[in-house]
Amino acid sequence: LKVASGDYIAFLDGDDLLLPNYVKNVLEATKNKKDYYKASWERFNIQPGVFFAKHLPDWNWAVWCRIIRKDKIKFMFDESLRKYEDAKFLQQNITNDMSCGYIDEPIYKYRGGRIGSLSNE
Repeated sequence: LKVASGDYIAFLDGDDLLLPNYVKNVLEATKNKKDYYKASWERFNIQPGVFFAKHLPDWNWAVWCRIIRKDKIKFMFDESLRKYEDAKFLQQNITNDMSCGYIDEPIYKYRGGRIGSLSNE
């Protein structure tokens, strides 16, 4: 994050996938110059489904379905945390006064239920 040169920062978990339309849809959405975006996504591997950004519940603190303006990021990830570093990062960097946009077409594929994943411990 410290050396990123773009206007926006997107995130990818190592065991997930980006859909072919990812870059195109992110570039199109960010033309609106919102502070951050919530992206629609698909879950695969276990209980497949599509989840739309406008309906993301407040408790969803996954960073991989967010795109954030770099100049809005004031706090880095807490590398001392083994779990929930996404939640802490977003709680510190996303504030109520920030503008939010949505990417309505699914652009991300989240791998659910992977054996050995920290989220399944």
